[in-house]
Amino acid sequence: MLKLNYLVLISALLFTGCDFGSDSQPIVNPPINPNDTAVDATNRHNEIRGEVFEGSKLVWNEGIAQSAEDYAIKLAYKGILTHDTETEYGENLYASTYSAGYVEAINKWYSEKINYDYNSNTCDGECSHYTQIVWKDTTEVGCAKATYVNGEYKGGTVVVCRYNPKGNYIDVKPY
Repeated sequence: MLKLNYLVLISALLFTGCDFGSDSQPIVNPPINPNDTAVDATNRHNEIRGEVFEGSKLVWNEGIAQSAEDYAIKLAYKGILTHDTETEYGENLYASTYSAGYVEAINKWYSEKINYDYNSNTCDGECSHYTQIVWKDTTEVGCAKATYVNGEYKGGTVVVCRYNPKGNYIDVKPY
């Protein structure tokens, strides 16, 4: 009887660590480098905002970051990249096939600046990620990242940043 109990225990321990495919869970906020933190994300947002207006610095909000984390996990598990149509926050998304971080994602969104014409408040191409970053009425940000476990980005990273209050209202200039 003792041998049978040990066999059951050993079998249970062996199967506990096994990965049976699509049921594996995304790694939340995977380490990228020691300088890719909430502080770095907030600072990078504020550097970009500081280029176009004074004041109205963003602050990190843990509740918004948790919301971003919940959505990043959902995207990583499903293996997709699509905006959350049910969130109350503004949202920027970034996906890569490798380990990416907050600052890299923010810099990608920032690169859309060249597509935005403030005087006419129009975009020549994509610029809505950039305008969300510099939306003057936005005061809070929270970001999260997760490792994709499925889909075309499998093994890569999804970064979700959320903004409160959200921006990008039609016919309204961001600052």
